[in-house]
Amino acid sequence: MNSFSAFTITTNVITLITWWALLNKRNQILRILHSVKKLKIRDNKLVLYFARFSIFTVFVFTIVPSVISTILIHLSPRHEGKCNECWFQLPSPFLRMAYNFLLQSSRQFVNWGFNYSVAVFYSCICLELNVVVCKLNKDIKLQKFHVLREKKERYRSLVLTVMDFDDGMSFIILQVFCNCLNEFFRVFTQILFNPNSTASVRIFILASFYFLGSAITFITVVFTADCLQHNFAFLRRSMLETSEFMPMSPLPELLRCDLELLEDKDNIHLTAWGMFEVKKGLIITALASLISYSVILGQF
Repeated sequence: MNSFSAFTITTNVITLITWWALLNKRNQILRILHSVKKLKIRDNKLVLYFARFSIFTVFVFTIVPSVISTILIHLSPRHEGKCNECWFQLPSPFLRMAYNFLLQSSRQFVNWGFNYSVAVFYSCICLELNVVVCKLNKDIKLQKFHVLREKKERYRSLVLTVMDFDDGMSFIILQVFCNCLNEFFRVFTQILFNPNSTASVRIFILASFYFLGSAITFITVVFTADCLQHNFAFLRRSMLETSEFMPMSPLPELLRCDLELLEDKDNIHLTAWGMFEVKKGLIITALASLISYSVILGQF
């Protein structure tokens, strides 16, 4: 078994693990959505535009390469009436093209579309939570020496939601990252180590779409998580600084709530169990690994 087959099997295994993780976390994900709804976020046009763009992206990166690949397979001189990678024959050329189109579309969705859909869901939640964070930041700036009880309760609900979101999605996003990196390696293997030159055009087109799709998925998750994490850290510092000027509450229950407010978790990392600090170093490390792999592969 060559390296390309190994990367393909790895991609399918990671996709199955992601499916299992989503199924296992479905109740927690529903609770997260309910918590986000309770934060009373107004309609966010940015999230709406992002969701529409993502639907268009999934459609383009799934249908377009599948159509091109099906046409090239049909026009291939080695095409002798059999379906692509299939042992039986279909009597009609239209049926053969339809079968090949469905086969290529399913591969596009498994190798890229499913993980991108998960990444879009994760990024939309990040953008929604970021709206609440920015709104609280703005309100705290207007209340320099005193934070109203309503704002503190809203902040406490936000902290619990982010922690639940981190716990529910961290393993799933780790699988998305692994799948993106695996697809990068698989693309380089497909382009640089292709013994069949007659299929080089089709392979190059598919590999290009895989690479662009995985890159978009990776950058989308990193950018939205980093934006939320940065703004949340700024909000936490603002709450701590403002809390220093709060008078001590005479009520034990309110005092306990204020102490719990100051004990919010400082180790909230929004990607992959805190393994990745979402900074430039992550992207640079990934690029360095890909370049090293392509150089080594090019020697053979």
